[in-house]
Amino acid sequence: MKILLVCAGGVSTSILMKKMMNYASQNGIDLLVEAHAVQEFDDVIGEFEAVLVGPQISYKLAELKGKTSKPVAVIDSLDYALGNAEKVINLAKKILG
Repeated sequence: MKILLVCAGGVSTSILMKKMMNYASQNGIDLLVEAHAVQEFDDVIGEFEAVLVGPQISYKLAELKGKTSKPVAVIDSLDYALGNAEKVINLAKKILG
């Protein structure tokens, strides 16, 4: 799985990214995940299979969906705040089908 995490600045989401990588490695999940600021979306989307959006920029969901045919979803606020890597990875699996 190649997942792009998008947030306002890319900083807060990098904490979640590290938790996701740790969870994936402990559970034998093949995962590439990167966190980027929303302004970098157009430059990096080609490298990923799906996009997960930080809840603080959920208002950009329609705009981001309009820029790609890849699946895009907003991360649940509580899962984001708690850094619940398992639930965020499961969301990525769900939108990838």
